[in-house]
Amino acid sequence: MSELYDVEGNYPHIAENGGEFENTDQLVLKAFEMGAGYEIFEVITTDDSRLADWTLRGVWNPDWSKKPHTDRVCDANGIYKKAYVDIVLSERENFLAFNLVTNGGMEKLTEKKSTEHCTVKWSTEARGIAFAIERDGYLTLASTKDDVFELGGAKYGSVEKGYYSYGGNWVRSGSAKLSGGKLNAAGGTVYRIKLS
Repeated sequence: MSELYDVEGNYPHIAENGGEFENTDQLVLKAFEMGAGYEIFEVITTDDSRLADWTLRGVWNPDWSKKPHTDRVCDANGIYKKAYVDIVLSERENFLAFNLVTNGGMEKLTEKKSTEHCTVKWSTEARGIAFAIERDGYLTLASTKDDVFELGGAKYGSVEKGYYSYGGNWVRSGSAKLSGGKLNAAGGTVYRIKLS
């Protein structure tokens, strides 16, 4: 992917994933971490016999039954959609991605990484993937599973749950609390924490 940055005026992106890769959730997160875009071009392939060789493609099988990775892709896309403004506008050095250490994700894993002002320790017991983004005086966090974020480095203020609207505005849908710098995150929920 790094070669894509060498093409002047090019927006680096992956546009040729058919959705069949079992680690698609990780592939998309890695692209975002690198400041790139990612497109899954095949959600489901028709069961037309003339396309029999294509039935391996898609996030779902041709009969709409799930593949082993369908839920992981849907869960990941859910948090990406809710945090799209921060994902798109963040500086690469302030975008932390978690559970990319193997080509399929670890069932149990703890990782500690840092942005410019924040230290984030993330733990999963259920093969979650997660991100933490520092941007414009906030830290935005999300995980696909019920995982734990432990925060340090900066001073943290109020914690909001929410998402970005289609107009790019943050919409608060609730609040949460840090306990000793720890956030017990609900899978699929995006949190935005004020830095002070």
